[in-house]
Amino acid sequence: VLENLDNGPVSDALTVQKRAGASSAGKIEMEELNYFLTPHDLKRLEQYGRNLCDHHLVTDLLPSIARLYFSGRFGPDFSLSNVQAALLCGIGVQNRGVENLTAELGLPSNQVLAMFNKAVRKISIALNGIVEEHEKSSMLGGDKRRKVEAAASKMQNVVAQTLEEDATE
Repeated sequence: VLENLDNGPVSDALTVQKRAGASSAGKIEMEELNYFLTPHDLKRLEQYGRNLCDHHLVTDLLPSIARLYFSGRFGPDFSLSNVQAALLCGIGVQNRGVENLTAELGLPSNQVLAMFNKAVRKISIALNGIVEEHEKSSMLGGDKRRKVEAAASKMQNVVAQTLEEDATE
């Protein structure tokens, strides 16, 4: 399906976007995400989303992100607008420049860059959410946490124990 996007008009991205929503690949997990993007890459995406750097700083990440997006790996709840998907297709899959997309879409370059920035911000938030979910699941909670706290409090109160009591534990 993604091969159809390599050379055609960016409007073909809309067809692929609809199919990607019905994809059964499932949401990407943190372990798989680490194959595509490093924590530094995620930080660069976040910086561009906050208008702290130029779009050239993130263009090397866009082919991987576009492949993940158009294959439906961001999950069923994630979607970009039609223009944002077309821009991601043009820049990420077809390696076109902003000037080329401006001419094809018939939009001013500042509007194209603003829509692209919104798309990257949305993608960055989604990817950071995946990282956050992973970190949350690896934290101690519930019974595990109580057991660790109980063991730690026993270790703090060693002065109150005699040597014989400590040896029996």
